[in-house]
Formats: sequence, structure tokens, C-alpha cells
Amino acid sequence: MKHSNTNDLNNHDESLKRLAKERSEQFKKEALSIEDQVIEEFNKKYAVVHSSSTYILIEKKNKVIFDKKNSLEVLHSNDFFIPSGDSKKPIKKFPFWMNHPNRRTYKEGIVFDPTRQGHYGNQYNLFKGHTVLPKQGNCNLYWEHVYCNICNGNDAHYNYVRKWMASIIQKPKVLGTALVLRGKQGTGKNVFVEHFGKLFGQHFLTLTSLDQVCGKFNAHLQYAYLIFANEALWDGSKKEVGALKALITDPTIFIEAKGKDGFQIDNYRHLIICSNEDSAVPIDWDDRRFFCLNVSSEHKEDGAYFGKVVYQLKQGGYEALLYDLQNEDLSNFDPRDMPLNDSGFDMKKKSGSSADIFVFEMLKHGAQNFILDESVWKFESEIRTKEIQKNYRDFCDEEGLKREDKSVLGKSIKKFIPSVYSKKGTTRADRGNRYYFPSLDKCRKEFEIATKSTSKVWEEDV
Repeated sequence: MKHSNTNDLNNHDESLKRLAKERSEQFKKEALSIEDQVIEEFNKKYAVVHSSSTYILIEKKNKVIFDKKNSLEVLHSNDFFIPSGDSKKPIKKFPFWMNHPNRRTYKEGIVFDPTRQGHYGNQYNLFKGHTVLPKQGNCNLYWEHVYCNICNGNDAHYNYVRKWMASIIQKPKVLGTALVLRGKQGTGKNVFVEHFGKLFGQHFLTLTSLDQVCGKFNAHLQYAYLIFANEALWDGSKKEVGALKALITDPTIFIEAKGKDGFQIDNYRHLIICSNEDSAVPIDWDDRRFFCLNVSSEHKEDGAYFGKVVYQLKQGGYEALLYDLQNEDLSNFDPRDMPLNDSGFDMKKKSGSSADIFVFEMLKHGAQNFILDESVWKFESEIRTKEIQKNYRDFCDEEGLKREDKSVLGKSIKKFIPSVYSKKGTTRADRGNRYYFPSLDKCRKEFEIATKSTSKVWEEDV
């Protein structure tokens, strides 16, 4: 019974507050002239913004739409008001607002700036802030999920991911790197990303194709701060590769809606890519943009486990998560300085040329059980260039790979094993070019450095 009385009192208090607010707004409206009321009415909905062209900005449910003046003139062509004073001749509202000195105007265009709250100067800021206020609390189950499942219990990977997330909050500028998560369905990839994304509200954007991420018409990206590319697979297009890298590293981004002029804004977009497939993204051998993680299947489809994570977040965990990220120590963190990681090595191989793959296989097998004849090939010695080229051609034919020009093969060898050098033979019988290789251990170590990988890549299942 007491509980019911308390609810009744709370409802009564809320009703009184609403009534007081309505009366305050009514008194304010009555104090304004009809002209001021029209300006206030239109300023709440519209603003004139100049970028490459002049647009009318329309605010709807925390989103903005850009339209031409002509469209709104048609929409409001039958909206009139009777002015105060002696004249009773009706005046069209929209032209009156457009020509009024108190019209809301942003002459310096549009920005997306998470470092500031609200609009400033003559610029309209698209960033609306975080959805919660930071508060010290408990979100340990979420962090446990990040450590045990997303980072597979790897301390260095967990430390990197946590600081990467904190950098988005503390240092909003483009980080130059993206997270790539690969794992089976039901392993908690979405739980990790989507609940991190809840801190950003309308600035968290889920996309399902790389064309949506990298395509020409990208007006949907103008509000985005954290982009979740969920099962957005790369189709091998080089155009997509360039656009994806630009989104991750470029300081500005060009926003263009179909049929409208585009505009340039600062790039604060951050990207997490999730996939159940092997070929999630194109990764160069020496890549410094993508930090790849193979997600653990230990809690695959474990609804009870993930339910506890989400429940804790809803009980003050989001506020605690934002607090943790705002207070994470980033003094020595460089997002481009990634821990050694073999999780994306298979994607590097798929993005590499046949010459690249040949050099890797040559080092992996050490000339044993490979195309090369062990009697011909020896490390810490020389081998005729023609022999290498022949073995490469045989390898491509056996594996069904496209042969590259012999100059490409030479560049691949030097790229992965810088200490290799070549020179002409010294005997009259054979003056052909030769490669001089160091020991197999040294060759492999140089390959690991060049590809930012570890010695695990030489294991049989890689």
C-alpha cells in the first residue's frame, strides 16, 4: 500500500512539473510579438548553413537533413501570419524568416567535432555528445569478456584494445588503426561492439557492406563516430582498399549525398570490422592499420554468460565503462605501435602476390618437401637466379597461381629478406646472376620483422 502511495505522489509531482513548464512556455509565447513567434518557430526547425553551397538545415529527432531553399518555399507556400500593428495583410512565414536578421545562420558551415559540445562560432556541430555521464562503478563482466573472449586471454592484446577504446573517448582525432574481429557466430563479437557503441548513441553506426563504408554516396557517415562493419566482406576491389585505408587514416572526409553538393569535415570516424569469414579485409604484409583478433569460442552461444554481461551494463555499467575509458592512462600509447600478432597472417597471404607466397613457403619448408630440389638449394650459400625463377614458375603451376614477372619475384625476395644480395658469377662457364642467402634462421627472422609476425608462422597449420 505504501508503495502505491509513493507512486501516486511521484506521478503527481511529474504532472505539476509538466504543467509548470507548459504555463511558462505559454507566458513566454504571449510576451512575444507574432513576428518573434514566427522567427522562434522556424529557428527551432531550420537553419541556413553555407558549405560549398547554401542549404537549409532541417532538424528532426536529433538528425539533420539538408535541403534547398526552393523545396521549403513550396512546403510552406500556404503558411501565413497576420503581422502586429495596423496592417492586416497576411505575410508568408518562410520568406519572412529567410530575410529576418535573427534567422539562425551558420556562415562557416558544418563540423563534426567531438572535442566540443554544441555549436560554436558560425559553425554547426553535428556531434551531440555521449548517451551517459561517467560515474565510477562496476563493469567488470564486460572487461572480462573483452579479455577472455575478444582477446583470447592475451595480455598484450587486451592492453592494446582497452587503450584503443579509451583513445576514442580521450583523443577523438582519427587513430589511424581499426580493429578486426574474426570468430564464429555467437562468440560475443556483437556484445563487445554494440554495447561499446551505446556510449555514442546516434553516432554509433552499423553497416553490413564495405560499399556502405567506402562508397561515394556516404551522407550516412556524417554523424558517425564509431562504425561497426558487421560481416562487411572485402570483394577484392582495389578501389575499396584505397577508400577503406583513407577512412582509417585521413584527417578529413568528404561527405556527399546523392543529388546534392558535398562538403568536407574533419575525420573523427573509428572502425571495428567483424566477420565470421577468413577474408575480412585486405591486409598488407607490413600493415599498421588493422589489428586483428581471433575471437575465442569458449562461450559460443552461451546466452546466460552474455546475459549477465548485458545486465550489469544496464545497472550502471555504461556509466562505469565511460568512466574507465576516460581515466585510462594513455601517456605511452601509440595506436600504430601494435603488439606482434599472427591473427591476420592468413589474410596477409591472401592479399599478397604469388611471388610473396612463394618466398614464405620457401622459408617455411626450408627447401625440404617443397618444389625446390634440396640438392640445388642451400641456405648460407648462393643459388643461381634462373634456378629460383624456375622453381617459382613450377610452384605457381602446381598451386594454380598467376605468375608474376621475374622482377616482382626479385622485389619480393629483397622485401622479406633484406640481407640477400645478388651478383654475377665469376667463372667463364657460368657468368649468370646468383642470389646469396644468409642462414635459414636469419632469413626467417628478417621475414618476421618485415611482416610484423612471430615464429609461429612457421608452424605446420599456418
